[in-house]
Amino acid sequence: MDFKLLSLRNARKFVTNTPASFPENPARRSFIKTMGLGVFAVNPIAETFKSISTNPFDIRLNNNRLIVFRNERIAWEISSRFFEKGLNLTLLSKEQSFRITADNLCVRNTAMKFSLVANITREKNEWMMKIAIPEFSLEQEVNFVEWLDRKLTVSSSHNLDIHLTDLNDEDGIQLNGNCKIEISSDWNILISGNDPVIFSKRGKQYPNDSLILRPFEGNSLSFTKSFDDRSVQITLPRFKGWDDQMSQLRFYETNRLSFNQDTPDLNIVIHEAKDGNVIRALWVSEEKGNLHYWPDLRMEEKFVLDRYFYFSEYRGDNTTRFYLAGSLCTEGQWFSTAMGGFKFKNGDLLPAFESYGDSHQFLGHIFEPELLAFQPIVSDATTIPTYFTPARAIQINPYQSETFGERMREENSGENLDVPELESEINFQDPQSRIKKSGRIPVNPTNVSRLKISFEEIRFIPKRAIKITVLRPEDLLFLQFEFHNFKFYNKGQAPFLELD
Repeated sequence: MDFKLLSLRNARKFVTNTPASFPENPARRSFIKTMGLGVFAVNPIAETFKSISTNPFDIRLNNNRLIVFRNERIAWEISSRFFEKGLNLTLLSKEQSFRITADNLCVRNTAMKFSLVANITREKNEWMMKIAIPEFSLEQEVNFVEWLDRKLTVSSSHNLDIHLTDLNDEDGIQLNGNCKIEISSDWNILISGNDPVIFSKRGKQYPNDSLILRPFEGNSLSFTKSFDDRSVQITLPRFKGWDDQMSQLRFYETNRLSFNQDTPDLNIVIHEAKDGNVIRALWVSEEKGNLHYWPDLRMEEKFVLDRYFYFSEYRGDNTTRFYLAGSLCTEGQWFSTAMGGFKFKNGDLLPAFESYGDSHQFLGHIFEPELLAFQPIVSDATTIPTYFTPARAIQINPYQSETFGERMREENSGENLDVPELESEINFQDPQSRIKKSGRIPVNPTNVSRLKISFEEIRFIPKRAIKITVLRPEDLLFLQFEFHNFKFYNKGQAPFLELD
């Protein structure tokens, strides 16, 4: 299951909260590249731009690209990196003033169009900017240096009526009504108001009270593949339609997911590749979420995944492919069944829950946390939880409904996801079936703990010696039993043991 923008290996690191390599600072990389090709090419003297200008900033216009440098970084840029080609820029400068004019600005792959005029002058030892953007009813004077340092924004109130962008033939974003528009020097454009944002998804409309439009720094995110500029990010903060939108995903069998009124930030990236093809994707990365997973929707007991990641990429045929993964809370979770209680925890390298699908249909999933403890139910007695050291991965209700296209069989790459074959009524699947494509560490099939959880049946195969400690009530005597090669069953009756 290949994605053009998603790095599956790094997405797994995010879900498991595994430290990833620190991304290179895109502002510093861009600055070095620009300085090397721009400023130094004009001035052969190998000194910093501070030696070129005594001002607290330096403004350069070259090849229809305007850049304002401050403190060895790009503080403001007007170019085809964020805007479509065809923009017109002029720069007029005097000893104590600059005039910047930008016409025909259109944010890449959107309908956000405007022009601006900025007059920058020095007044009483302070550099002030008077900026006007007629399309936003914006006309304001601010301290230019503070604006470059992102200590303040320019803003206005305006009545918008823009079909901002399409993601496919059904999905898109509309901006309607009176709203506040705020713009920072790094082109973070915040639009807020009384639900001026309408996000259309699969025929339904979801209003939101704000939207952020900005350049996409792909290399600053740990879960994306590295790619160049010419990308735009749209964020819907605290997206109110998330739970309803995700409830439209269809899970197979009796599995069920719910996001329980979560309102995470919904992010959209529109990336224009070098060949001109436009790739659109959306994602949610939630660290304090409330994703609920039921192995059987007829049961009240559920797993709570508080850290999860969702990524969906649009394809040319108006369909999408998605990846969803989650982890249990840090301290783990007890799960009660008719057989007894199980305590699960996250593994160190891989998410406890992973799934993928096509459009709004799940095609497969893996649920494999680590089993930390087991406390069986014994009639007329009290049992003590048995803790496993070390905790080991356990397969819970493995399933695959169909194959997601052809995928490379690349062991341990971490860049492909597959799931186990559908289990038979008697035997669990060979876990090696998914190892070849999922990047998970190969294990010996004969040593894999397995657990089936359903409304009618609980089946536990520990695949390791297990000690059960019981407090006998009549004489308060602790009795300990050790079982080897046993299976625990509960199917419409009291739990019983069977040789494996």
